[in-house]
Amino acid sequence: MEVILQQSVEKLGHPGDVVKVSNGYARNYLLPRGIAVVATEGNKKQIEAQRQRLEAAEDEGAAAVAAHDHRARGAGERHSPQCDLGSVEPAEDPATRVDASRGFVPQ
Repeated sequence: MEVILQQSVEKLGHPGDVVKVSNGYARNYLLPRGIAVVATEGNKKQIEAQRQRLEAAEDEGAAAVAAHDHRARGAGERHSPQCDLGSVEPAEDPATRVDASRGFVPQ
């Protein structure tokens, strides 16, 4: 039976892959758990359309990043392998503090 994977399965494939598996494996494991769907013509077309939209979005995003990098750096300026993402620290909300010995402690 041919199925289209919705999730990665070790030694079988990645999401969007059309793979051939035994009927029992598909019916008893993959399909009930939502890991795969039956590979009908309609499902294959839908997956292909999604794949094309993702590729177009990735190409568009890559072009935008390249244009931004080119404008941000001057001619002859090298790209640093270290990125400055700014200060990224989680905000602590005093109302949701957790005391390890007593669990959740509202204030």
